[in-house]
Amino acid sequence: LELKDLMSYGGEFEAIKKQEKAIKEDLKEKNVPYSNTTTEEVLIHHLAAAQVLTWFEKIYNTLFGSQITLLEALNETRIGITHYAASQFFERVKNRYPSELGSWNMDSYLSFLMSSNLIIWQNDKICITTLGVDFLTWLTKSGYPKTKIF
Repeated sequence: LELKDLMSYGGEFEAIKKQEKAIKEDLKEKNVPYSNTTTEEVLIHHLAAAQVLTWFEKIYNTLFGSQITLLEALNETRIGITHYAASQFFERVKNRYPSELGSWNMDSYLSFLMSSNLIIWQNDKICITTLGVDFLTWLTKSGYPKTKIF
């Protein structure tokens, strides 16, 4: 294998690049010697990729299918949606799955997406983040179904 092949593990996700940086900062902060050799770069990249891909798996296993649909809609617009539009979307989902989402409100529905940094409030709109885009790209490449229960 060539170095290029080794460094392509996990794909071209911004999340992996950010995680590589976080790992290097953590090594520095903990005074762990790091000499920037090719071997170290490959190992850090593979660790970062494994962490991000594992995180994507956990996110997928936790998300509702309708939340994936919402992420896809946000990804298509890229300018975000208003609170009102998000409320309408949530109400349609809640009406479709009243027993599963009976006590939920829009804030509780969005809270996991927000706390996972898949979406943010920006200029009074809900927008997908770079991490959210990376997640959707991974989901498409993974072959996992995008349609899940509620």
